[in-house]
Amino acid sequence: MIDLRSDTVTRPTEAMRAAMARAEVGDDVYGEDPTVRALEERVAALFGKEAALFTPTGSMANVLALANLVGFLAMGFWGWVGDVLGRRWSMIIPAFIGLFITPTSLLTADPSWIILGFIVQSVFAGAMYSQMPSYLTERFPTEVRATASAFCYHQAAIFGGAVAPVLTYFAVDHNLGFAIPMLIGTTFGLVSVVIALLVSPETKGHVFQSDLVVT
Repeated sequence: MIDLRSDTVTRPTEAMRAAMARAEVGDDVYGEDPTVRALEERVAALFGKEAALFTPTGSMANVLALANLVGFLAMGFWGWVGDVLGRRWSMIIPAFIGLFITPTSLLTADPSWIILGFIVQSVFAGAMYSQMPSYLTERFPTEVRATASAFCYHQAAIFGGAVAPVLTYFAVDHNLGFAIPMLIGTTFGLVSVVIALLVSPETKGHVFQSDLVVT
């Protein structure tokens, strides 16, 4: 009899273990695992989607789906806040609240609190980024808008790429685990966002006109 109550109570058969031992493997983060790629492509084709994402457990898939749905809805809410209070405050407020939510999921071993904190954080720190392209667009005049916005946004993405190796270094080489480095990194990031926005100009109510007029 096959127990299908949960992916965590099932046990692989000998044939399944043998298939896993023979499987070609690689780094899935860089898309270099041929077995995972084949599985994702097959599932995407089955459901008629452009792509699929492999997760080790059904619980992880459910949390990711719920967090993305909640975050998507929250982005619309913060967009409305931006229209009412100004684009800066639609990022300052969720970033500030996110500072107090971060420890909820990182300083506990209770799976329920970890899941709850992760999902709730998607409403605040996870959703504030949706307003950054709009704010950068409002900051710059028309003739340099695309270049300036792209430069600012991608500089953050480039330097942000160093976060994962740095966190891993402290987590592994200094035996801190990932929770403390992630807590410090997230706190520092959110504080820097709040400070940067507090000293930045407000764009609400401004009339945007090009400084260069071509006749």
